[in-house]
Amino acid sequence: MARYFRGEDSISLDVGVTAHGILTEHSGAGSLATVTLSREEAQALLNAEPGDEFNLSAQEIEKLKAFKQTLKQIPHKAIEDVAGEHFRAILLQRYKAYRHGGTNAIAPYAREDGLDSKPSLELRQAVNESALLSRYLPALHKAWLDYPKALPQGGVEAFPWVEKTVEGRSAAILRHRVNMDWNGGVLVLTREFYAAHSYNSSQWITGCLSYRDGTVIFQQVRSFTDQVAGAASDVKHIVGRTLLKDKMLKSFKRLCSILSQCH
Repeated sequence: MARYFRGEDSISLDVGVTAHGILTEHSGAGSLATVTLSREEAQALLNAEPGDEFNLSAQEIEKLKAFKQTLKQIPHKAIEDVAGEHFRAILLQRYKAYRHGGTNAIAPYAREDGLDSKPSLELRQAVNESALLSRYLPALHKAWLDYPKALPQGGVEAFPWVEKTVEGRSAAILRHRVNMDWNGGVLVLTREFYAAHSYNSSQWITGCLSYRDGTVIFQQVRSFTDQVAGAASDVKHIVGRTLLKDKMLKSFKRLCSILSQCH
């Protein structure tokens, strides 16, 4: 079980993934070549304004407006191709900013009425509120909070990206993943520091430990979104938790199917 969680194959547990890959320090836009936009999504992206249809900073929106003005000069290209190329550049820039500056370098999302959503603060809140990390792995807890400072010995990191279906739309998501052996098992931290739409950010803590004659698996998820604010907020939170619970159960059932050893 621990070997499986350490490996890249664990991405297969993620429900709804249609494409995935790994970004490295020397990755270029070609590493994201399979991230594509439909014609409808491409047009919406080029017309993006502050709001929750896309997670974009004010600067990214202004650059999109300027880019849109240049499209008259390249009429032979399909709109989904040129918009997709520009979007992949946004993803790469966000990855590089996070890689070199950690959560503090995550650009906020421009919302209506001049407000911003700040995944940088959300993700720091998720780390600070993790009693599991602070109690049992204080060195990892501090390194996770202070990234890009060095991870403790034994920490192995990767920067996967996935494209998956979220609320009926394809969404590109950038992640930072760290795994570390712990008490004969393994602990995996996953930080989603960019999601194209629907939610702002999330943090998962997944682990497995020996227990009696088998293995116990646990997962803690903190997700942040602006879509549960306002009227009927309590109901929206309940619906959101139900959807998240369903997703987690599907992931565990898939794990059982892959390993053929669950009870």
